[in-house]
Amino acid sequence: MDNRKLFAGLLLGSALLVACEQRPEATPSGRNNPPSNTRNGMSSTVTDQNAEVRAQTLIEQVNRHIRNKEYDAAETSLSELESMKSSLSQSMQTQITSLRTTLNAARASSTVNTTPPSTSTPPDTDMPSSNPPTTTTPPANP
Repeated sequence: MDNRKLFAGLLLGSALLVACEQRPEATPSGRNNPPSNTRNGMSSTVTDQNAEVRAQTLIEQVNRHIRNKEYDAAETSLSELESMKSSLSQSMQTQITSLRTTLNAARASSTVNTTPPSTSTPPDTDMPSSNPPTTTTPPANP
């Protein structure tokens, strides 16, 4: 019985080792390229996932800042998003473009709504109006 368990364990371990072996990815030209690693040994897919997570956090921050009318903070977060836009998925890039449009529209509408009151002088009330009040005088009796 112990031999069966040992054999099963070795077989399972071998299968996992073979399945987890990392093979170089083939390029469209047919050449094999080694997997790209960052300086600290993490694969690029892990780095891409971290970038996606960071981008999602920033997208949520930008949305919150726009809702709270904190446009400068939204601009800061959105600028960081735009700097990493090329390394993100197409759907994230679309969201970033949409956020830029939303922020610009929110700023424009807040500018329109917060225009200072007119500084022109009110109309002069001492001048006679174009429609003077009408008074009826009774006809004179001869």
